[in-house]
Amino acid sequence: MKKKIIYMMLLTMAVGLIYTGCGDGSEEVGLFVQDEVEHPAVSVEAESVYAPPEETGPAQEQGIHVLYNTGELTEEEEQAVLEAMQAMYQNLGLEEYLGEGIHDISSEEWMKTFHIRVVEGSRTYYLQEDGETLLSVQAGYDIEGIAISNVFYQAADGKVILLRQAGSVTQLVKAETGEGQYNGAYEMWKFDGKTGSIRHEEGTCTSGIFTGEYVVSEREGTAESSAYDLWSNRESMEYKVTTLKYDDQGELIPEATPTPTATPKPTATPKPTSTPKPTATPKPAVTPKPTPVPTPEPSDDNDNNDDQDNGGENQDNGGNQDSGGSQDNGGGGSAGGNESGGGADVDVEWSGDIL
Repeated sequence: MKKKIIYMMLLTMAVGLIYTGCGDGSEEVGLFVQDEVEHPAVSVEAESVYAPPEETGPAQEQGIHVLYNTGELTEEEEQAVLEAMQAMYQNLGLEEYLGEGIHDISSEEWMKTFHIRVVEGSRTYYLQEDGETLLSVQAGYDIEGIAISNVFYQAADGKVILLRQAGSVTQLVKAETGEGQYNGAYEMWKFDGKTGSIRHEEGTCTSGIFTGEYVVSEREGTAESSAYDLWSNRESMEYKVTTLKYDDQGELIPEATPTPTATPKPTATPKPTSTPKPTATPKPAVTPKPTPVPTPEPSDDNDNNDDQDNGGENQDNGGNQDSGGSQDNGGGGSAGGNESGGGADVDVEWSGDIL
């Protein structure tokens, strides 16, 4: 009995967390309505919505079977529900088969199976084995008439998986629990098949509230796509990432606003200085031509005698001496002005007495 109470608490808590968002300002989704009232929104705290029906027999039914709380199903309809819930239970029990669970809950066949003769409000199904609840499915419509399904699964280690389909939006929550509350890792995926958008949230819960770092990754959709295809390709997508931080009380810590620094005044641009006119290049100095060396004039004296010119006077001294020993003494002659001429040619006969 205690285990059943804990299960109901977790089921209520899981659905309530999805309804109210993740504490980061995400939008709320519509709630189920009850049949017996004038369609008010049902509080997720109302345990009667999720409580399994009372057994009428003296002992609980043994083996694996399905229980539901409202309406009457035929044997064929009950068998279809049983098979669908068994397949979902196996898919949610293995990480690598979560995509199959997303595919099942987003299919038309799922809605036909679990929403049969549910016009408004909801019906809750329980998959049980030997009195132990393995899986629960809540199927119905919100106040806007949108078909909604909630699937709740709890593993033996306390981890829970909540799978939700609301119109074109598929949502998967994986969380760790303890003492009837979320305690530990929390992760949520949200796929919109109508737009192709993806949202991923990941953080840590402490006693049912978010604490520490909380990361939100978003990818805007570009075209219609199935939830299964979006799940299969989620790791290859590009996301806009936002990191939030919560204190120990679950309050969002605002980011510190950076202190603006004073903008330095711009330095005045100096006026351009006038460009000086270029100095005229001086003409190169004319290199003087070298003075030619005068060519010596030829002498008028063609003989081998010594000539002396004194002013306008010309004197020739000459002597002829022949071997015959005769000596000629010539007289000089002068002519005009200061010119004088005189000379004697003496023929000297060399003899041994002289020497």
